[in-house]
Amino acid sequence: MRVDWQYTKLLRKLSGLLFGATLYMEISIRSAAGCCSIAEQRVRINVSGYHFETALRVLERHPKTLLGDRLRRAPFYDRQRGEFFFDRHRPSFEAIFIYYQRGGRLRRPEPVPDDVFLEELVFYELEPDAIEEYRRAEGYTTEQITWPSNATLRRIWMVFEFPETSRVAFVVALWSVLMTLLSIILFCVETLPSYAMTHCEEGQLPNFLDAFFLGETLCTAWFMKSGYIEFCLWVF
Repeated sequence: MRVDWQYTKLLRKLSGLLFGATLYMEISIRSAAGCCSIAEQRVRINVSGYHFETALRVLERHPKTLLGDRLRRAPFYDRQRGEFFFDRHRPSFEAIFIYYQRGGRLRRPEPVPDDVFLEELVFYELEPDAIEEYRRAEGYTTEQITWPSNATLRRIWMVFEFPETSRVAFVVALWSVLMTLLSIILFCVETLPSYAMTHCEEGQLPNFLDAFFLGETLCTAWFMKSGYIEFCLWVF
């Protein structure tokens, strides 16, 4: 079954190359008959029913992209209509089409979510430099994380730094948020005159069983413990 699947993928690639070569020859013949070069040919692009038209040379200024490479765009050509058809997100392609015509930076249309627009950029195989510049403009981080080499330290790191990796990590993150909220609430409540001296009265020893004292001790212990663990992970 695996061999058959690989054979099928190879046949698809070969058929795409043959179709692209046939399409290129057909355009060449038409251009020769019309006494104009291939670069001056007009290309129609249909994106979910919305039509765009430009010169072939405009697309081929970006030869490493999907539309700029005649072999890669060939499977999307509709012979009957004489156009390239893409069943993709239309508002995103308007910005991509402007990028092909004018160059410069990619600008996401306001109503389009950034994840949808980024998915379209990847589909049309735009230049990696242009996509990376767009990601930086949108605030995507490019920082590379250096993981601890030790497997145990790496698991602890993931628990404290990435809540989405496991249920334990989510519980630890939730507990940290609760401890932060509790410390803020205690700090605010203790400023009230009626609660200011509940744990420490003049001439007496501190009341170590006071609710405020116990709450602050718990929060401080948790913050010190988590800070010490993260420091050790950073060092080792």
